[in-house]
Order: sequence, then structure tokens, then C-alpha cells
Amino acid sequence: MIKSVLFEQQKNSGANFKNYGHWCLANDFGNPAVEYQKTKDVVVIERPYLGHILLSGNDHLDLLHRITTNEIRTLQPGQGLINVFTNETGKIIDRVFLLRFDDCIHLVSSANKGEELCKWIDKFIFLE
Repeated sequence: MIKSVLFEQQKNSGANFKNYGHWCLANDFGNPAVEYQKTKDVVVIERPYLGHILLSGNDHLDLLHRITTNEIRTLQPGQGLINVFTNETGKIIDRVFLLRFDDCIHLVSSANKGEELCKWIDKFIFLE
């Protein structure tokens, strides 16, 4: 199991751990009422098993528009949406959160799907 950089700190704070894919991550800290009181202002949730893919270039919006299920060409920087990648027969490859920046798109993939999704997208990239 892979341990997070926060593992020791969380362990010392009384975390109960659970396996998520290959990761051993804090699942809870015991009493939900106490957790709520300690975290009502700010919370950091670790999800290192999610894939992060950045796509950029002259045609990245058009490429993503053609290989996903939603209209993304009209997204403005700072806007995001949930999108689905499907194969040629309509089978779902992954459901992602897509966030547009000025010069790129950031995709957050499902658990342990980042590498598979990246390889699938790469099939559609043609270098000029």
C-alpha cells in the first residue's frame, strides 16, 4: 500500500485508515460530531488515486469536443463541468471533471483511471 505524505500526521491525530486502490488513506477520525466541529471552516480531502491530465495546444478544445459527450467549446476560463468519454460503441471509458483555463483544460479522472484515459486520448492526437 502507498501511504500519503500526510499519513503520520493523520495517524497521530487518530485517523482510521481505509484502502482506496493502492492507497492507504484516512477514512475518518472517529466521532463525526467532533470531526465536524474541527473541520467546519476548512477541509482538505486527499484523493491521490484520481488522475490529473492537462491538455493544451491549438486544437485541444476541438479534440475534447469530438471525443466527449458535452459541448465544451463554449466554456469560459474558470468554468467546469462533468463530462463522459465513450468509445466508438458508446461504452463509457471514464467520467471526468473538466475545468477550463485560459490556455488548457484540466481533467480529473475517476479512481485509478488516469493512465488509461490518457492513453485513450493519445490515440486521437495527430502531430502536424
